[in-house]
Amino acid sequence: MESFLSNVVFFVTTLVVAMNIFLVHSSFSSNDTSRSSDVVKASMQDQVDALLAWKRSLTFYGYTWLNSWSTDTALYPTVCDWEGIACDDMGRLVRIEMHSRSLKCNLSTSIPSQIGNLTKLTMLDLSFNVSIGSLPQSIGQLRSLFVLDLSNNLLTGSIPTTIGTMLNLSLLHLSYNQLVGCLPQSIGQLYSLRSLDLSINKLIGPIPATIGNMTNLEEIVLSSNQLVGSLPQSIGQLKSLVSLHLSTNKLTGPIPTTIGDMSSLFWLSLQAASNTDHLLQFSSSSSASKVKDLRYPSTFGTKNINKRKPKRLNIIVLATTVLVFVLIGVFLGSTCRWNSRKARTNKGSTKHGNIFSIWNYDGQIAYEDIIRETEEFDIKYCIGVGGHGSVYRALLPSGKVVALKKFHNWERENLTFEKSFTIEIQVLTKIRHRNIMKLYGFCCHTRCAFLVFEYLEKGSVFVVLAEEAEAVVLDGKGGSISSKAFHLLYPICITIAALQ
Repeated sequence: MESFLSNVVFFVTTLVVAMNIFLVHSSFSSNDTSRSSDVVKASMQDQVDALLAWKRSLTFYGYTWLNSWSTDTALYPTVCDWEGIACDDMGRLVRIEMHSRSLKCNLSTSIPSQIGNLTKLTMLDLSFNVSIGSLPQSIGQLRSLFVLDLSNNLLTGSIPTTIGTMLNLSLLHLSYNQLVGCLPQSIGQLYSLRSLDLSINKLIGPIPATIGNMTNLEEIVLSSNQLVGSLPQSIGQLKSLVSLHLSTNKLTGPIPTTIGDMSSLFWLSLQAASNTDHLLQFSSSSSASKVKDLRYPSTFGTKNINKRKPKRLNIIVLATTVLVFVLIGVFLGSTCRWNSRKARTNKGSTKHGNIFSIWNYDGQIAYEDIIRETEEFDIKYCIGVGGHGSVYRALLPSGKVVALKKFHNWERENLTFEKSFTIEIQVLTKIRHRNIMKLYGFCCHTRCAFLVFEYLEKGSVFVVLAEEAEAVVLDGKGGSISSKAFHLLYPICITIAALQ
């Protein structure tokens, strides 16, 4: 009995302790959830404040797209509904794409520092605007950024030293701006960078040796600046580099021999550089001979550039080039003579607007005559309308009068029209009967499609029967057809029977 009671007491005690632990844990979890929710709300508010501060610094010339950047939750419930903004599944701002929006910096001299609060941003594209000020140091806080494209603006100031903290950056384009100052040493910390374009600015100073640390680089464009000094030896460490553009700078000194060790290099441009007192040399084991576009200052010597080829090879290349030009000349001459003959033939065929030329050419000759004579199928030339098209009368320059059956536009929009049109042409061209109108030609153009028939002066059978005094319409009650009507209808019936 005592053993049983002790077991019960132990069970109850354990249950009470477990319940207390559960309640305490729930309380902490609730507090953590509440605290986490507060953090998320605060983070979202920081993003909203940053964007609104930026909006206040901009002039957008009457464009209304920035009106969506508003705290009016009735129209735009969240920041994710704003123009040019994209969010992830958790509602965090991840992309700003506002290229080609004619943005201009208003009173502020730089992009507001609050932009650093957009810590989840992965893309910032403000390219092709008017003027967006200068870059704040706080931009280095965007450590999740993959793409930063601020090219083609009047971006002023220098490149912030904090840019080296953006370790995930893959593309950095700041070209076509007015950036000044030196390239920061910290730029070499962008280990993930693949494309670097700082061309057409006013950058000065040397190329930092830390550039060799960015081993994932595939493209470097530093042309059209005022960079000085010599290329660092560390540039040879960029084994993934495909193109290197350093033209139009003030670089001096020797070109590093390590440049020949860049196994992926395909484009190399050194035009208008100032290093004229040294020869371009490559290491003997390099693959620099694979560089397709090797451009260097005209004052460079050439005896060590990819090693001079034998004279025989130069002669072969020259002879091949001359032969190619001769063959091209012969081909062009033959083509011109052939076109001239064709033009003379076409001119002879089109002189009188002969409708039969439709059969021999693409229909352009007769088509032009028909369009001109009917004034592009003006209603005044229309002599009848049917279920599939309208009939027009046309007097050609040769004096021949023809009838044109022009199909309705909605007929040509039918997907089966071209096939049915072709079948109809094939049937009509095989018919040879004195009681069937002659088909002179046809045209199937993107603008219109029509058939060209022999023109009957007396109009349709219905008109003849209706206007002749002898014509009598059958009333179905013993009426008769006049002799003239009979002689008119009988051969038609025979012809239709023959076609069947």
